[in-house]
Amino acid sequence: AKGGPASGWESSPHAKEIAKLLEERGLARKNKDFKKSDEIRGEINSLGYEVKDTPQGPRLHQLS
Repeated sequence: AKGGPASGWESSPHAKEIAKLLEERGLARKNKDFKKSDEIRGEINSLGYEVKDTPQGPRLHQLS
């Protein structure tokens, strides 16, 4: 679960936390726990990134 190469989130000071949240969100979605998935999406948003789900998996975009 990584953002596209241009997303730059890996160099964010929150990169480890974001990676962990993305992993947790992926598990929540797999378990059809969409309430938890939405909560995690909110946490990622609060770190300055938006999650977009694509056929290739989640992508992160920095919020401006």
